Amino acid sequence: MRVALDSVFKDTYADVILGYINDTETEAEIDICQEGVKVYLLERDLRKLLHRIDEFKELNKEQP
Repeated sequence: MRVALDSVFKDTYADVILGYINDTETEAEIDICQEGVKVYLLERDLRKLLHRIDEFKELNKEQP
């Protein structure tokens, strides 16, 4: 099942999201529209991606 990750990409998470898709060679569709960017990917990949974003947030908390 494909799900959508709706987001207006900000520089902070765009690199994480696009880096994850590139690093893992995840099959994803990226639609760029006036409101922002919509990413479609498999549900299992979305869970992994959200975990990667959480790791990124934790790393940024630890840095002074």
